[in-house]
Amino acid sequence: MSLNNELGYIDKEPFKKIEVEKQDMIVLNEKDDYIEIKVNGVDKYDSFEMFASGPGKLVESKLYYGINSKYYPITFFNANIKTTSYSSISSTTIISKMYAIGREALEPIKHITPETKLKKFDYYNDKLIYYYSDNPISIKRKGIKEEITIKAKTNKPKKLFSLKYSSNNEISVYLIHSFNPSGNIYDFSIKPSTYLQIRFKKSVSIDDILRISARIDSTLHMCILNKNKSYIATIYDYSKRTYNFYNYKQKKYSSEKIPTFNICKDKKELKTIFQKILSLFLNIDFENSNTYLPFINFNKEIGYYEMEFLQYYKVLEVIDYEKQKAKGKGKDKCFLKKYLKKYPKLKDYFFKGIDINTLESEIRSLRNYYSHDGFYVENLPIPTDNPKRFKKITVQWLYDVKRLIKIIAYNEIYDKAAITIDELELTNYLY
Repeated sequence: MSLNNELGYIDKEPFKKIEVEKQDMIVLNEKDDYIEIKVNGVDKYDSFEMFASGPGKLVESKLYYGINSKYYPITFFNANIKTTSYSSISSTTIISKMYAIGREALEPIKHITPETKLKKFDYYNDKLIYYYSDNPISIKRKGIKEEITIKAKTNKPKKLFSLKYSSNNEISVYLIHSFNPSGNIYDFSIKPSTYLQIRFKKSVSIDDILRISARIDSTLHMCILNKNKSYIATIYDYSKRTYNFYNYKQKKYSSEKIPTFNICKDKKELKTIFQKILSLFLNIDFENSNTYLPFINFNKEIGYYEMEFLQYYKVLEVIDYEKQKAKGKGKDKCFLKKYLKKYPKLKDYFFKGIDINTLESEIRSLRNYYSHDGFYVENLPIPTDNPKRFKKITVQWLYDVKRLIKIIAYNEIYDKAAITIDELELTNYLY
């Protein structure tokens, strides 16, 4: 649905009907990574609000509620006032990177709010079809001149599995294969579509849907090593109203290349593997979410080898600590030795001929140096007693260390999900 030069109204609170003396007129425009809302007037929307909490302190992003010219309700999430103009016709420009728009013009007007009870949503990711690859379109050619018969079919939702969500709720995951026709008789195209429908045993909020969608993103990433996240969803409430949800924050990798990796080697295991990984990510509690950040924000460009190394090293630290704790033991500062022994082929792929004890002490020293002394180092001090030594650091050595730790961390996530993978399999995919 296009929102270019679209007229409408806006308010700070949800509204059931238009009252021109209460709501403000707006013009909507869709940009590449946000939606722009130009408000006619500044009485309730003023950029000077940014300084309300003190000089240099921005107000938190807000929720705004609106409608377009077709009277479809719109909720603008994470909206911020950008500019205010005090010309002859005063106006304020608001930008929002997330919004939900109703599919119908019904009375009374009903916006999605943080309190709205929701029962299901459709998860869309254009890379999902490369994991669940059953194509809803079939093509048959006949004769010399190739008479072509095209059949396209939307399948009924197929239940894959159910999982526990929180202490008193459950999600059920359904797979749907469909197709999207476009064009006319002279220029016609059919694009296959595969998406998931997530149904809840008990009602959830929009925050729950965003969290689960993010965990499905992470699951799909672990299955095919794609970088794009879902930025479109269809949301259903209990009054049989439907909303399209758009999250421009996630649109960065929408044009990513076709994935060439697939964790599943046997089609019979497709749903089992997906279920195992999703269950793992759903059970990551809030306290540990920062620990597993590389796998939750997998599409975020870290920028520095050093930071990437520290993040994946931290993942291994926590995984090992959880294992130690389960055995009634404390933290093992030399835990990396276990993983170097567990993945001997991987260790030799990057550091053949180097003793495990030596390699572990060097990598641990690098971690400590980065954490306490900064990222620049030419001669890394290795805490040995007899005698104390220094490791000459090269760019290639740093690169190999980072890759080794990253691949081990990925292997351990698969292991936590009870999925077997060849230890060298990811060396050609994770750079």
